[in-house]
Amino acid sequence: MDDWSICILGDWSSTGGTAFRTRGTLLRIFGLLLLCAASASAQGVLSPAVPAVNQGATQILCTQLKNYGLIIADGGTGFTSQNENVQWPANILAAFNAINALAIAPSNFEVVDETGLMNSASSGDTTSGRETVTYTSSTGTATVDVALMGATVNFKNDIQYIQAGTAAQQLVYYAHGGQTNTVTCTMSPIVGTLTSGCIFTPPATVTETGSSTVVTATSADTGTVAAQMTVQVVPTTIRIRPGASANFTDSGGHIWLPIGGDTQRLASDLSGGSWPGVTDIAEYYFRNTPYGDARFDFSVPNQNYQVTIKPGADFFSEIDSIDVQGVPYFTNVAVQATAQGLYKPLNLLVNTTVTTGTLSIVIRQASNAVPGGVGTDINAIQIVPGGHGYIRSIPGHMP
Repeated sequence: MDDWSICILGDWSSTGGTAFRTRGTLLRIFGLLLLCAASASAQGVLSPAVPAVNQGATQILCTQLKNYGLIIADGGTGFTSQNENVQWPANILAAFNAINALAIAPSNFEVVDETGLMNSASSGDTTSGRETVTYTSSTGTATVDVALMGATVNFKNDIQYIQAGTAAQQLVYYAHGGQTNTVTCTMSPIVGTLTSGCIFTPPATVTETGSSTVVTATSADTGTVAAQMTVQVVPTTIRIRPGASANFTDSGGHIWLPIGGDTQRLASDLSGGSWPGVTDIAEYYFRNTPYGDARFDFSVPNQNYQVTIKPGADFFSEIDSIDVQGVPYFTNVAVQATAQGLYKPLNLLVNTTVTTGTLSIVIRQASNAVPGGVGTDINAIQIVPGGHGYIRSIPGHMP
């Protein structure tokens, strides 16, 4: 953390916090509220050049920084923001990346003095805008604060992968703070069928490129409150390259989709490595290394499946375990050693039975791994209906 030293402080906006000092100057306090200064806008600091498709989301974030500010949550450099480790829509992620790319200097922020709103040092209650109820009796009065909540809506998942031909799925949503706490669901474009209560039925078949739709749940209590999620319908045989950004068609005419799973992607292009000149080696060209464990969940019909996990190392990489349906089939996988070298294809085969309607694959980060570094590397996954009751690792083999 450069020359910074750390000391523990307390302030009203957080019951306890950490402040960073450099050469005696206070820089950061956890819980501190900062606004992007009006002068920053005049200087064009909050006018990022981003593609038109992402400008709406980016402008919302810019306006938020000016009108509502940000709260210091952790140490770091350059006031960078981090996203949740989930698959947010591409335009939202691009908007956050655009804000980070601005590298807004701390000098463009001003501290908001909130002490005038403090009701007590041990409470988050404010002196302004409070809603209170007062009880009066013959012996006196008592007053209590009432927390008012508006209607809120959200989905359990930001993205859900559903295999074509799967039975109807309830897309889980949460609605609170309203009178009915119900929603009306719609989708665009039309893929399969969707009820107003968010029960989705995928089409019986799709092409190997799959189909996707955006589902919107709108509060029945407050029509301006809504949430969105993506539903991606995948073909019967699922082939994915989590770190890629485009489809890949192999020598058999099969399409490998750039699906990143449930966790946020951190992709690397390894196509320039010294891979062997074998057919379809491009399956391994893109590596996905998310922060923490990498998780892939697919809604599928109950039956047997053969799952092939395809890691390929460009440096020493160790996976703590590869779990399928909650069972750690492969543990302490040193990818380079198991594949017999760098830039060598490796296939880890598992046959499993799905009885719950969900096929789950988790690649667990090694305990000694650096977040976002080694430990959860995965290049491709293939899921084929059927199975023959064995597990095995096959270095250098291209099924």
